Amino acid sequence: MNTIPNSKPTIKYLILQDATPASKAIDKVSGRILFEKGKLMPEEVVLEIYKGSRSTGVLNYVTVDNPNFQRFIKNAGDFMRPVKKLDNDSLIKEADVRGIYNFLQIYQEKIETIINVIAKSQNQLADDIAISLEFSYINGKMVFSDIDF
Repeated sequence: MNTIPNSKPTIKYLILQDATPASKAIDKVSGRILFEKGKLMPEEVVLEIYKGSRSTGVLNYVTVDNPNFQRFIKNAGDFMRPVKKLDNDSLIKEADVRGIYNFLQIYQEKIETIINVIAKSQNQLADDIAISLEFSYINGKMVFSDIDF
């Protein structure tokens, strides 16, 4: 592991995390939250979650009609709302949604700091940059795993 950054100069950091065993994937929620604060963006926050996969990469190819996928949107001046009702056949339960929402509220100040630091590093205003954070939620714990901007 130590030789990889030396042999590949484009790799800056390695992040090691626990892998989710296939048997536990049914309990894992993969998610990403996108922040777009610009005045011309009607959707300020988009939250997407999928339950039942080992990897957050599932969000790159899941279809919106999959019962285990749920999208929430917060338009400017509104509360966050689901795009569709939770499907009775979904692995996602209301307790999952509440747990994720509570963690996002707890981490709100830290997320704002991340957004401001990234914006500053890009010589932009926080209102002019879209930032997406990927996370997983399992057993009442949330782990952020990737930031895209």
